[in-house]
Amino acid sequence: MEPRYVDFRLAPGDVSAIRFGVSPGHELCHAVRVLQRPADHPLQWGWLRGVRERVPREAFALFAVLVRESGYFPDFLTTTPTWDLVPADEAARLREIPDDGMRVDLGKVAARSTGARREAVLHLLDDLPRARAMIADAWLELWYALVAPVWPQLERILRADIAVRARRITTDGISVMVEGLHHRIGWHDGALRVRLTQHSEVLDCRGPASCSCHPFSGAPGPWS
Repeated sequence: MEPRYVDFRLAPGDVSAIRFGVSPGHELCHAVRVLQRPADHPLQWGWLRGVRERVPREAFALFAVLVRESGYFPDFLTTTPTWDLVPADEAARLREIPDDGMRVDLGKVAARSTGARREAVLHLLDDLPRARAMIADAWLELWYALVAPVWPQLERILRADIAVRARRITTDGISVMVEGLHHRIGWHDGALRVRLTQHSEVLDCRGPASCSCHPFSGAPGPWS
């Protein structure tokens, strides 16, 4: 099978702007993924046992349409990570998403979907103001049910991980730090390359870049 990947093209000056931050929305989306395929995430089984019975069904069903077990999910569900981003700010930002951005992101989800999932996404596209309100309400409901109870511990882990990555830049350089983030991440021809399973893409990201860390994708968390 031909290798698939996404290349993030960076200008020379962008490397100096790489920074770390925390995105509560990113954590929430990965929590939704863990719930859809728990067998793939044994480190999170302790957390799963604690939240399984309190998952809000309608909110989860909506997010399961937007955030599948793997692959693309809408960019508008997360914001650019910063050091001091708090959940309330990210939730409030969801209610201010421009129609154009929603239309593009939901269109990408529809293009990658079939059957009932595609029909559900097209239904959201038919009424963007209603979809925006539904998604923002579901985000908050899921946040308080799934992530908020463990957020203090999770945030400490995230910030500790950031400290380790920053120290690695100091001792070994940015390239070594990046390649240590995940076995699918590395440098290739001046671009940050992430190996994928479903498609290939080249993104022109010249401008401020960011790198986020999210234990729900595999690192131990306080629920394990």
